[in-house]
Amino acid sequence: MDLDYAIENTTDPIRLVLTVRVNNFNTASWNGATGFGMYLGIGYGCDEMENCDMTWCNYAVTGTNGASTDKFVCNDVKTNSSYFPI
Repeated sequence: MDLDYAIENTTDPIRLVLTVRVNNFNTASWNGATGFGMYLGIGYGCDEMENCDMTWCNYAVTGTNGASTDKFVCNDVKTNSSYFPI
């Protein structure tokens, strides 16, 4: 997995642009019955995941490999005391 970032300081507010690349990852055996894909969390200013502001991404496997419904989604979230996004 590769992660690149850029800071756009010509906008208001300033933007952090993240680019995530998943390289050579075999998804041939993925399907809705065996799993939902992969997750990535990037925390900002936290030592632990508890009560942390983060970008949370997942590659959701909703059908068979390569289904048009499969998607990669990222959200800005905050975790609770049990480390789950709220």
